[in-house]
Amino acid sequence: MDDLTKTAFLNRPDLHVGTEGEFKGWRTWSRDNFETNNGPFWHRIEEDGQIRCAFRVENKHLNGAGNVHGGAFMAFADYCLFAIAAPVLTDRP
Repeated sequence: MDDLTKTAFLNRPDLHVGTEGEFKGWRTWSRDNFETNNGPFWHRIEEDGQIRCAFRVENKHLNGAGNVHGGAFMAFADYCLFAIAAPVLTDRP
């Protein structure tokens, strides 16, 4: 990822960076009510430029059998797809 893309990706006004706990330094977006209510989902840029995504499973993510609901996994997958693609989705001069 070049510097222009990385800077545009990190300077989004809706980007929130965790300040405490297990996701301190990880990033999330505040623009999407669906993801906010289903997450919180987090991502970070590794030193090698790869994007790592994570979330902590809570009771709200479980189905009636006590397993993570497939819909929760799909919402997380959707978040991950955007987090991975976001650095290259910026406009270039």
